[in-house]
Amino acid sequence: MIRRCLFTVLLVCFVFVSPVLAFVPGDEVILSFPPAKLQKNEKIVGFEIIVTTGNIIAVDRIPEDWSLDLQAEISSKTTISGLSRHGAGALFAPSELPTITIRVNKPVGETAPRFSVEATIHVTADFEKTLTIRLKQTDLVLKKKGI
Repeated sequence: MIRRCLFTVLLVCFVFVSPVLAFVPGDEVILSFPPAKLQKNEKIVGFEIIVTTGNIIAVDRIPEDWSLDLQAEISSKTTISGLSRHGAGALFAPSELPTITIRVNKPVGETAPRFSVEATIHVTADFEKTLTIRLKQTDLVLKKKGI
């Protein structure tokens, strides 16, 4: 009886634990933006992804008429950002944004930050004012490559 209860508790914990805990150094993780509807007349004109303790190794599906900037910092943070160069390049849904492949790095030292990701999406309805939508790691779609 105790074993059955313990097994059930462990199973529930395993199912509900954030998938990020399953990522270990050397894993390749594919990040994509969740499908979501924007407000009326809003279009995506930019994005930014900040990766802690991981390297961006590939970018797939770069939207037409967009520019990308990749900046690796010494503090174990890497930032990639994208910007629509013209209004015609603005996107209608987050799922149209690029997918990013990230290699998880080993934290350096006991107090070093662990692997994490956060993102922002910049949207506009009139191309004069921009609204920033912040996405936590749990809002993003993260899958281990090959699964």
